[in-house]
Amino acid sequence: MDKYRYDLIHSELVGIVGGENVVVRDIDRTIYSIGRNWLARTWMAQGIPVPKADFVVHPTSEVEVQKILILANKENIPVVPFGGGSSGMGGNLPFYGGIVLDMKKMNKIREIDGKSLTTTVESGVNCWKLEDELNRLGYTSGHIPASFFCSCIGGYIACRSAGRLSTKYGKMEDMILALRVVLPTGEIFHTMPAPGKATGPELNHLFIGCEGTLGVVTEAVMKIHNMPEERRFRGILFPDVHSGIEAMRKIMQNDIVPCLARLYDEEETATRIRDTWGITGSGAFLVIGFDGLRKMVDLEESMALDICKKEGGKDLGSEPGERWWEHKYDDYYPTPRSVKEYRALLGGKEIGATSDTCTTYDKIEDLYLAMRHTFWEKFGKKYKGWFYGHFSHWYKNGVMLYPRWHLYEVPKEENIIEIYWKVWSTMVRVALEHGGVLNHHHGIGTVLGRFMPEQYGDGFQVLKEIKRSLDPRNILNPGVLGLGGR
Repeated sequence: MDKYRYDLIHSELVGIVGGENVVVRDIDRTIYSIGRNWLARTWMAQGIPVPKADFVVHPTSEVEVQKILILANKENIPVVPFGGGSSGMGGNLPFYGGIVLDMKKMNKIREIDGKSLTTTVESGVNCWKLEDELNRLGYTSGHIPASFFCSCIGGYIACRSAGRLSTKYGKMEDMILALRVVLPTGEIFHTMPAPGKATGPELNHLFIGCEGTLGVVTEAVMKIHNMPEERRFRGILFPDVHSGIEAMRKIMQNDIVPCLARLYDEEETATRIRDTWGITGSGAFLVIGFDGLRKMVDLEESMALDICKKEGGKDLGSEPGERWWEHKYDDYYPTPRSVKEYRALLGGKEIGATSDTCTTYDKIEDLYLAMRHTFWEKFGKKYKGWFYGHFSHWYKNGVMLYPRWHLYEVPKEENIIEIYWKVWSTMVRVALEHGGVLNHHHGIGTVLGRFMPEQYGDGFQVLKEIKRSLDPRNILNPGVLGLGGR
């Protein structure tokens, strides 16, 4: 952007939001270009320039968002909506410069309606702040993700987020009743918060999961719930992953609904789970929880335990389950113990990611075994890595697989970034070949966008046509979801 145009755009933005809400310092723009994305952190560690926005803008109202998008559309400037910045999928990296639209100053909880059990919130509201306020009044959102302390409602909507309690309370698409969205050309779109309607296609779902490519969410009406009278957790050790999956399948298909169920594979149970929670014995560890009215919790827990025992599960009691719940964030917000660990977190020395996917019960075990085998044969042995898989968002028809992989001995003479892309490509194609989807709740971003045509086939053209219609100049988050850059 030449200086004349830069100064002109800067002046216009200051006129819309005020000088204090337009950030142009290099260090601040750099921060918005890194986040939790491994690739950006590695570029930084290797001294490779990261892509930076020209401006970071903090709107404080829907009208300001509208004016910014009208300006951006007129001047053909890319705009990247930004929430808490916790995603690792590259969906908020400003590859084409322009404006990063940081929504965190739109952080009002507008209403909490205890009669209808809804809350109306701006998209920049922090999840922790919302849950804390709801709890104070005797309610809960039911949305407790790993990124609880550092993410915003708008980001959850953008990526179809799932929380730790999604098996009972649902993913973000199950929690949204209505949205207000500013479209790329400046029009304001909104839906009504009726719990049921037959008014054509459900247009909320056009924007839930769109990752800021079709519009900027400014406000949402969400379901809330009464705080449960009782919430409890147990630990169960199964002989293997197969028996654990079978137990959970039967629990779900008998309409017993845990608030949480997380089944760790044998390898993670024998290492991280054993070391952290002192679980003895081999097998697959399940932490399962129930909440609600005490009588219902008693009944559901008893019925679930009967099923687990019939599948060979050993009841370890409440202590390991309760301890898991108390320490559920420890692995997401680690405190590095050494300079080496700090460097590993920054990127450039080791590779790690999560290739989560989801499929039906008839395919899930083959998918898991194929991903694990492929990783070890192609990468794990050569680069001394590890592969763990757990299953933690359950449905009547299937379950999500959360495979975490890590490589920690990549020779200096090899290109670590090329290896990163090679592992991703390999793992994703294994998932697709075995009936899985690209992602379950982390979003697509730029990391997985190139696989979207493989996921959707000819149907991908429908998404492209929707994008072209709503955003004819491709200003909103270009390059994300495989919809094409600039």
